[in-house]
Amino acid sequence: VEVVVVVLTNVPEAPRVVAGQSRSVTEQSAAGTQVGATPLRAEDQDAGETATLQLRDGTSPASTQFSISSSGVVTLTSNAPALSPGETARPETVQVIATDSSLTDSPPMAATLIIAAENFRPVVTAETFLVPENAAVSQLVGTVQASDSNAGQELTFFADAFEPPAAKSLFTVDEATGQVRVAAALDFETLSTIVITVLAQDDGPGNKQGTAAITITVTDEPEPPVVTGPL
Repeated sequence: VEVVVVVLTNVPEAPRVVAGQSRSVTEQSAAGTQVGATPLRAEDQDAGETATLQLRDGTSPASTQFSISSSGVVTLTSNAPALSPGETARPETVQVIATDSSLTDSPPMAATLIIAAENFRPVVTAETFLVPENAAVSQLVGTVQASDSNAGQELTFFADAFEPPAAKSLFTVDEATGQVRVAAALDFETLSTIVITVLAQDDGPGNKQGTAAITITVTDEPEPPVVTGPL
């Protein structure tokens, strides 16, 4: 009986850079700023191996604007440029390769590094609205005005605080429109001035917020006489 012994030997396999990765940094960020919150990633199927990453020089003009550490952390080598008016993002494609201790390089893999427009805070306009004390529940008092210099962003409105706090039950602020409406019966003699701190939040990176004081003045209205003695 002939015994055949087959010995399998390990052949080092090239690491690979994970496909489809993107990282972003805000326009005009200073040199040395990290691009993205997490490093770019690579994988190595060989046990005990840890892949190191590097940018493939000269593959695009962007390859000189960014640097990458062996662990995949991307940083700016110079200040990020300012974007043009109306420009929300400027994606740059770079080629990344991974190497392990066997000096086996991965095939180059594209990664997208994005210069993103700075997300500015919304600006809320402080206003004063008048409402008669006999206003019906759900009557429109006024609409909070707010703007955002970042094009295309949606704003959400919140009533952040009431002064006095007891006025919280008297008015509502619509999250989508900023409309202020009467929510309960008003009385000039009891409370004639209410201040609502209205907050507008955008849907951009970081959900930036802006606030302003909205003053509501309840106006006095003629009331029918009240008979207090015998007829």
